[in-house]
Amino acid sequence: MVSEVRERHRPNGSGGIYSLRGKSLQAVEQRARERCSAIDAMRSPSIGLPRKDGATGDHIVEVRYYGV
Repeated sequence: MVSEVRERHRPNGSGGIYSLRGKSLQAVEQRARERCSAIDAMRSPSIGLPRKDGATGDHIVEVRYYGV
């Protein structure tokens, strides 16, 4: 079964950014909450505001965190 939400990780200094995208905003936001809760609180994880890709129609949410 193909996942409804696609995920990409980019290192950003000692932290990183997870980019989550999919057709369903609810599914993308749910995955972002799951990813955020899995990151240690000392890394200050945060969920960005959702946006929509005009070309593909995908909803995009980023989860950012800092290094320790």
